[in-house]
Amino acid sequence: MSHSENATNVRCGSSRSRHGSVTGAGLLIVALLFQMSGRAEEVPNDPLVGISTSWKIRLNTPNDKGSLPQMIAVLLPNGTLYDNYMILELNHTSFPTYSAGGMQLQIWNYDKELTWSDPYSPGSRCRTTDEEISFMIDAEIVQDTNSPTGRSVVFTVREFRSTTWGEYDTLPSYRIPTKLQSFDGFSPAECVSESGVNVGGTEVEYMKIDSIKYRFASGETRDDSTDYCAHNCVCNAETQLDGETLERATSY
Repeated sequence: MSHSENATNVRCGSSRSRHGSVTGAGLLIVALLFQMSGRAEEVPNDPLVGISTSWKIRLNTPNDKGSLPQMIAVLLPNGTLYDNYMILELNHTSFPTYSAGGMQLQIWNYDKELTWSDPYSPGSRCRTTDEEISFMIDAEIVQDTNSPTGRSVVFTVREFRSTTWGEYDTLPSYRIPTKLQSFDGFSPAECVSESGVNVGGTEVEYMKIDSIKYRFASGETRDDSTDYCAHNCVCNAETQLDGETLERATSY
């Protein structure tokens, strides 16, 4: 599949996040497709250097007194916790101490927090039935003369829209030195398996990545319009592993 082709499908995460979230039920056939996709072992001629993930959340009826639901969205740009990654906490914040309500950006490397933002809208709790929350989380490898490796990963949250915490066109970016030359280990399945609803799952109708834009060093892009479900999504998948399905599953 060329960079310019689109993939359209529906997939669900099914594992428990090490950060405590519980994701939606997965399908065996979907898990098989993910296993077949594997991880890139080498940097190709046109490495993947940018990822933009579009997230959508729809609430049921929040529990204001209990500050429920509490959600996290995780972007693992290299497909692993053993590298730098971003967490967006929603309806709670963890640093410097736990607080109900609000939202917070955090950068981690495995189980070590590298930096975090001050809470946004501290104390503001979800109260609106059927609230819809949307945002983009991006990661990009850039040349950086201030980095000891000459490269950094820039993490950004943008186009944030919500009733509870308002709207932000762009939140402050985080620039973290990296040895990576590409994001070819990236896996949407790993991102949604580490994301989800920590507490108050019944208060969330769904949480998902609904599209991804991949950017390559050559300047080419590829769009993926698959729904990658982190919580409570109703999933449908192909029941036949035909040639087109296998090509789509193994092309990224």
